Amino acid sequence: MGHYAAYDPVTERNFLIIEDVAATRGAKFGTALDRTLTRAQAESVIDVLAALHVRYWERPLLRRFGRWMRDSREYVERLNVTLPARKRLAIGAERARAVMPAAFYARRGEIHPALMRAMAINTEGPQTLLHTDVHPGNWYTTADGKMGLYDWACLTSGGWARDIAYALATHLPPQDRRAWEHDLVSRHGQHLARAGISPPTHDDAMRLYSQQMTHPLLMWLGTLGQ
Repeated sequence: MGHYAAYDPVTERNFLIIEDVAATRGAKFGTALDRTLTRAQAESVIDVLAALHVRYWERPLLRRFGRWMRDSREYVERLNVTLPARKRLAIGAERARAVMPAAFYARRGEIHPALMRAMAINTEGPQTLLHTDVHPGNWYTTADGKMGLYDWACLTSGGWARDIAYALATHLPPQDRRAWEHDLVSRHGQHLARAGISPPTHDDAMRLYSQQMTHPLLMWLGTLGQ
């Protein structure tokens, strides 16, 4: 529950007073280094994100929230200047070379162009509100094993697949992601259908999800390259 919120449009800083979820919900915080999700918790991640996406599906977000919100492409275009993203991706790839497949490392120069194509794709089709920064450090587990999401400082608008790709790529070890991702992407579509929204076909949903894997690459290689 939120008790107070304020936003400064000049500095883009925000201030929130919320409930102490550690006290009220038994929340425990963690990161990818100390948390491995169960299948039920992975499904809870999808449920939380789907609830957000359904709530703001095709809503006039710019009118509702003013002009400060950027879409997926605008968000990365800004990072291209402020990081700068292309340079940080290149440095991050060098620093991660020891754990990268050789074939992927050899194509590292394609990451940024692919990222920009993916962000353009993510501004097409149905748009909704995206958390954008759904890595494991921004989630907590409640006493009953459910997942909760915090740190809403990077809100953007865009297609649902960007949040789902980032969440699954960073929460799940590769073997679990490969085993579960088809079902988890379908679960998101089921939430859309229950809300009266026509979901994409499974093949289309998996294509959109796969295209947005460049977003976690930006966020993690870019951070590594800082």
